Amino acid sequence: LEALRIPEFARLEVHPVCRTEPRGRARQERRARLARSWLRGQWPFRTVWYFDPRMQAVIDQVTADTDFDVILAEDNAVGVYRLPVTPLRILTEHEVRRPRRLAAPPASPRTWLAWALSEADWRRWSSYHRAVWSRFDVVQVFTARDAEVARSIAPEAGGRLRVNPF
Repeated sequence: LEALRIPEFARLEVHPVCRTEPRGRARQERRARLARSWLRGQWPFRTVWYFDPRMQAVIDQVTADTDFDVILAEDNAVGVYRLPVTPLRILTEHEVRRPRRLAAPPASPRTWLAWALSEADWRRWSSYHRAVWSRFDVVQVFTARDAEVARSIAPEAGGRLRVNPF
């Protein structure tokens, strides 16, 4: 919200959803909710972490009575929200995760659970990318290498990919 004090940004209409770090019991409840959401779903943990139902309510409210020419989503975590289908929808994919082989398990059995969860989470990325990218008219990435990896993950998205360098 500090950026809104910059004169060039003062004219922007902003609908923030402020997130605060919960304390005590609320923190434990959040951890349990995150774990349940991840275990039940297909989203990578990063998306589960950033998802907030209040954001969907704001999106619904803002788009209900305003027509937009373009909707720009600035991260794949936004791809899980319901967006209007009529305007041009553009996703900026900040990190195309290249599929990889299973990492070797750690030597210490104490870290096997964390390793297993991390590997299971990594396996979700390709299908998550495909699902999210399919919801957008244009998917912009930062490098030709990202575009190449994205085409290997989702060939059907190839015609919608654009390289928009830093």
